Amino acid sequence: MEEFLKAYKYLERACDEMYGQIKGLARYISEMERTPIFVSEHIPGWEDELNRLKRVRHIRNAMADDPEGEDARFSSGDIAFLNGICGRIKTKADMLSQSKAQQSLYSGRNRQPAPVKVAVVKKKRIDWKYYSKWGLVFAGCVAVGLLLVLLGWAISACIV
Repeated sequence: MEEFLKAYKYLERACDEMYGQIKGLARYISEMERTPIFVSEHIPGWEDELNRLKRVRHIRNAMADDPEGEDARFSSGDIAFLNGICGRIKTKADMLSQSKAQQSLYSGRNRQPAPVKVAVVKKKRIDWKYYSKWGLVFAGCVAVGLLLVLLGWAISACIV
């Protein structure tokens, strides 16, 4: 049990150093969980490593509550996993470092910016003949309407 706790604390310290804060392992796990699927699916063993990290964290928490409990059982494989992932984190060869490299491929940081296209607006010539013709028709309609209104007003004034 002491060997497991020692390996766990070593991993926790490595994560704390990586993030510059305590609870670094919890942050590491949460960042793995928040990594988009389109990135994590291209990294072999991603789900397995995430599940094993959650499992060893659960074992560590169970040991703190009840060291003799059934949930506090671990294997030598768990200790080897803890030591292995700690070494990978220190050398930046861990899954999360790989995912950040993968995300930079998708984010477009490595690509050159696309050239800006400038829109050129061409002025259209207005065909005044067309507009003046319809303008005259409109003005004529307005004039006829006003004449009818005035005629109707004059007729009603005469009748009264």
